[in-house]
Amino acid sequence: MATGGPVGLSTPFSPGVARTIRIVLIEPRVWFRDCLAHALVDFLPDVCVEGANSVDDVVPGRAALLLIGVDARCGGAQLREAISTLRRLGDGSPIGVYLHADNTALARLAARLGVAGIVMPSASVDIAIASVRVMAAGGNFLPPELALAVRPVETDPVERLTDDRPVPTAAPRLESSPESLTDRELEVLRLLRTGRSNKDIAGELHISQSTVKVHLRRIMRKLGTTNRTEAALQLTRLAGVG
Repeated sequence: MATGGPVGLSTPFSPGVARTIRIVLIEPRVWFRDCLAHALVDFLPDVCVEGANSVDDVVPGRAALLLIGVDARCGGAQLREAISTLRRLGDGSPIGVYLHADNTALARLAARLGVAGIVMPSASVDIAIASVRVMAAGGNFLPPELALAVRPVETDPVERLTDDRPVPTAAPRLESSPESLTDRELEVLRLLRTGRSNKDIAGELHISQSTVKVHLRRIMRKLGTTNRTEAALQLTRLAGVG
């Protein structure tokens, strides 16, 4: 886990454009941290990434996301301490975890500790970037292999569309294609994919938040997904959709 290495911060990555979303990337391997930071700013144009070698190097203050790399050899006590330190330094900032290697036990512990999301090493670039986008926007992301193990299924799909918790659906998978969505549903889904909250989507489209929830429920039913992140990722995977 990123808890060692020389003290210091790498230069923030913010080439050429106004970047207002601060992500702190905690990773002791400088080359890996820099590669990941460049990937994030390439895919997320509003993001500025600050690098830290360890949790002790994190500058106190609010961030859109504190993203920490966790080594597979990390013990439970060490992970708890790191998360606790980040909560104290981050002033309530969301905390995301990405694993250096598959370790389901550590991933489940991180989920139980209440992190905003977890990125497994087997995740594709699209999924990893989408999960970071969701976490930085205040949402939650758990990979499918963890979601059922650590989080109960919600019972009210309409009222729980303000976050990324799974919602039940008895409907079969329908057409998993953008052609099955209305123009308005595609507008909602495209905004969702950029990390917008229900409130932001409602304001941009000049509709109520309750209407946004209804659109999201219909989108998830049509795409056969169970949460906001899956719906956004489904759109990312479908060719020809901007």
